Amino acid sequence: LNDKRFDQFILLLIIINSLLTAIVTFPFIRDDSEKREVCEYLDKGLLTIFTVELVLNLLYYGLSDFFKDGWLTFDFTVVTMSWAFQSFSVLRAFRIIRAFRLIRRMEELRGLVMALLNVLPRMFAILMLLSVIFFVFAVLFTELFYDCYEKGITSEDNFGRLDKTAFTLVEFMLLDGWSQIAKELMEVYPWAWFPILLFIAITTFVVINLVIAVICDAVASLKTEEMAEHVEDLKNQTSFALKETEEDHKARMTRLERKLDSIVYMLSKYDSGKLEPQQSIEDIKKHIT
Repeated sequence: LNDKRFDQFILLLIIINSLLTAIVTFPFIRDDSEKREVCEYLDKGLLTIFTVELVLNLLYYGLSDFFKDGWLTFDFTVVTMSWAFQSFSVLRAFRIIRAFRLIRRMEELRGLVMALLNVLPRMFAILMLLSVIFFVFAVLFTELFYDCYEKGITSEDNFGRLDKTAFTLVEFMLLDGWSQIAKELMEVYPWAWFPILLFIAITTFVVINLVIAVICDAVASLKTEEMAEHVEDLKNQTSFALKETEEDHKARMTRLERKLDSIVYMLSKYDSGKLEPQQSIEDIKKHIT
């Protein structure tokens, strides 16, 4: 299950399944009952393979360890929901959520998702700030321009109620048609450009860039952590190699000391006349080799 080739095989099947789900939306498949039925059988076959893989993971890790792993739990949820969608034709369109399993199989996507999850508290703080800004400007624009549609100043009722104003502000933030509304207001209120551009500057060019900065910081932090882990692994490997080298050096020195002791012993025996010269030379050669 942890083999890289097996992971690549499952990844390939997920990609094929995602493409198959997309192909079914084309008219030449959707309007042909035979081709659609073939695609349905292929889809069920792939879903069966994913289910077998999930069961094997469940047997390998055990029930408790399986659900402790967030990504395995995510896979379990996606596969279970896919079988549920098979039973209801209205929900079959949601089978495409199986494509999200690519996240678990691709390390880069998995790292990006983890980075996004790590910045959720900061994203929530930015969302709160954006909500306050929206509320302030929604009340402001409603008070200033609530009757513009009734007076024929604007072609649509953009500021008649607080909810309509909020929707218009979303369009302003996304830079969708704001200039047309601003020009209509400026025909009667020449100063109308100022609050509109102020809101766009605060939301589009400040808050949105703040969101991008937070996400980039999270990705950079993730890369820094990966580099730190890599450096730590290199340190451990280097330390282990140095330790082995030191132990080898000590072992060689011990062997050399023993050989020298043997040579000294042989020489002492030769000096005492207990060994013949030729015999001494042969014994010394044996100890050296």
